[in-house]
Amino acid sequence: MPLVTNGEVREQDSVDNRCGHLGFATHDGTGNVGLTNPVDVEEVLEHITHAERRELVTEGLDGIRGRVHPLGWVALGLFVLGLFFTFATDTDLLLGNMAWWHWLLIVGLGAASLNFTVLDRVRAGIEKLSDFAIDGVGVDVVRGSTASLVVGLLAMVIFSFTHDIEVGITSGFGFALLVGSILMGPVWVLTWGVFMLALYSSLTRYIARFVERDLIIAEISAMSWQVFALIALLGVGYGVREAINPRIDFWWAEFSNRRKALLDFVLHVTLFLPFLIAALRILQPYAKISLGFKRDFSGETDGSWPSGWRVWETWEQQGDAGQLPTGPIQAMIFVAFVLFFLQVLADAIKHGFTLIHREDLGQVPEHDAPMRVE
Repeated sequence: MPLVTNGEVREQDSVDNRCGHLGFATHDGTGNVGLTNPVDVEEVLEHITHAERRELVTEGLDGIRGRVHPLGWVALGLFVLGLFFTFATDTDLLLGNMAWWHWLLIVGLGAASLNFTVLDRVRAGIEKLSDFAIDGVGVDVVRGSTASLVVGLLAMVIFSFTHDIEVGITSGFGFALLVGSILMGPVWVLTWGVFMLALYSSLTRYIARFVERDLIIAEISAMSWQVFALIALLGVGYGVREAINPRIDFWWAEFSNRRKALLDFVLHVTLFLPFLIAALRILQPYAKISLGFKRDFSGETDGSWPSGWRVWETWEQQGDAGQLPTGPIQAMIFVAFVLFFLQVLADAIKHGFTLIHREDLGQVPEHDAPMRVE
């Protein structure tokens, strides 16, 4: 309730009592309202966001546990299981039918787990791929936009003369998005690409009646959906690296770095990576067929790729969108899962360093424990 004393209106809010009397609203009789005790916003925010910083643990474990990365023990387990399923059982499982390069990868992982520097460089190299999805090669917006616009216009003119206006417009959009994605980052450019494609579809609904030509091209609508899907496919690795996935375990923030790393490492190794390996085995033939690979149903050979340089003519196409090729976007599902797998592997490397008390490796961030505000 406001208190009135000698023409002064003073608000006593319960919030003031909790926050140290941040200020009083006053009335001077002339219609002006002010604060007799102004609030220092920066000081209040600093107080609210005060956090207890957890220092990184860097001394490492004693003995062999501190000299071998946890992935080395995983590689050893896979090697033993592979030997058992190969020579002691008759099974169709991958563990009992590994190719030579499977064995080489397992041995290489075990060897790398003994050299922390090499393992950390592998992690850093993988995470550069995730950075590329956001930043591209790092060209600034002005030069990148100009280059993509020029390439798009040239492609539109060339394909309009060699084919027709519909092919010219879709080719112009496609080449502009390709160049812009490489220069400035696929996720950022493709997001704007979806907007531009949707804007074109909307505007041509009204322009077509004046030029007496059907400009509502089905290819543009189909391309917008493909570009929208490509954003998710290329950004999944970056999302895993930045841990933007929602968590429903509300107590997670209170865990120590090592407990978080233990949970994530175990789940990555036992569930996430096996699932991604199975997905890649399923998606590989699907991606090859979508790009024109011809299967040999007689069983004499594995199949063959089409001959000639006009390979795009063998890609799968969308019949209701002017034969717009869908092979590349279908193959990108496999590429996205490869990036997904690599980033999960990089996360496992990072969590492994935390488990052996080497948080200085793997770029493990210093976590802040936010103060609870009741």
